[in-house]
Amino acid sequence: MDLIFGFTIFIGAMIFCIAKGYTMVIALFVGLIAFIIVGIRKGFTFRELMNMGKDGLKDAIVVVEVMFIIGFITAVWRSAGTITFCLLWYQSDHSRVVFDYHLCLELPVILCPGHVVRRSGHCRGHLYRLGPQRGR
Repeated sequence: MDLIFGFTIFIGAMIFCIAKGYTMVIALFVGLIAFIIVGIRKGFTFRELMNMGKDGLKDAIVVVEVMFIIGFITAVWRSAGTITFCLLWYQSDHSRVVFDYHLCLELPVILCPGHVVRRSGHCRGHLYRLGPQRGR
């Protein structure tokens, strides 16, 4: 039952942060506190929980490094036009060229929606200034 409580608090914090537009670091911190409380209620000491977290972090850092490399490579591909080239060059139906070209142009807009752009200030390219800029 304690574990369900921890997950409920964590998922509730994530939904709250998404709804309010806050950073997910807050939800992760709330989840960490909730699961530390669950671990203490299960009979572990705080030091044991920190050692478990340290061991888990050692395992997880490998996954983070791989995800970073994949993200870096795909960002280079997108900025160099490799994905656009492959979509346009290797298609069999030539009537879709205009559609695929516009899909590649609008992909960054789809991946970085306007409300995120206005709140965080990221993605400030000219393609992102299509909508009204409230609050600036």
